[in-house]
Amino acid sequence: MKKLLVFIIPVAIVVLAAGFFLRQQKTVETEETALINEVEEVGQEPPREGPPDEEQSGQVPLPQQEDIIRAFFGLINEKRIPEAITMMDKIMVGDDSSKQAWGVQFNSLSEIKIEKIEPSIKEEWTDTTQTYRVDLILKVDPSAANAPIPYYGWENGKNIRWVGLNKNAENLWRIAFIGTGP
Repeated sequence: MKKLLVFIIPVAIVVLAAGFFLRQQKTVETEETALINEVEEVGQEPPREGPPDEEQSGQVPLPQQEDIIRAFFGLINEKRIPEAITMMDKIMVGDDSSKQAWGVQFNSLSEIKIEKIEPSIKEEWTDTTQTYRVDLILKVDPSAANAPIPYYGWENGKNIRWVGLNKNAENLWRIAFIGTGP
């Protein structure tokens, strides 16, 4: 019996240690996968490890215009409304009452998904302004039916919006307008 215990205890310790190591490894892999998925949902590349490629200048690339739109509507969908509002140009949210009005409107959207983004009116684009057509699938909170404009102009199902972007003095793209037409 003593010989059996002498054999079983070390084997049990090795098995437990191996199980602990594998669980830790799986947790690390799961966290890395979650980070990559989160970054891809926002439309950005995951952070690169190691030295920069020859093509890279060593600087982190700024998000592209379509990435800005994806991130903006993604924040609204996640109910991170104040963060979405910070992505808007001062033309749209220059004072607290404007920010609050947009916040109320965005909070009325229960679910928002981007179906398609495509450049629009490219002949009018400049280095600092661009317009995109954005096809959205929405669910609007029923309580918004009694808003000054019912549902704040949004509908359940497919909504098409034109989103204008302006590049500000810090060289960052901001949401400059959201309209039902170009």
